[in-house]
Amino acid sequence: MFIITDAARQFIDRKGRHIRISMETFLTCNRSCRAPQGLTLEPVIKLGQPLPEQTELFTPAEVDGITIWYDSGIVPDVPDQPIRISVKKTLFVYELQVDGVKPHP
Repeated sequence: MFIITDAARQFIDRKGRHIRISMETFLTCNRSCRAPQGLTLEPVIKLGQPLPEQTELFTPAEVDGITIWYDSGIVPDVPDQPIRISVKKTLFVYELQVDGVKPHP
């Protein structure tokens, strides 16, 4: 269900071996953000475990010693389309990215 790239695995190992994937609502704007375009749901991946009061909202999965906490409503159970977790480095900033996550109707 999940594929973690080697670079992402090394980054997550250094940061505590837990990540969480959820969908969050963002306001879409034009360049100046004076005329909002609307709201969009986008996948967000963060380091760390969910808070104790949030654990019932997430489903844990273990991949190579890394625990992935995910909202089961956004991760399709399709074996031939795994969720890919990678890391992007810009100068000295590392950012986790997730591909293949969509909200289910």
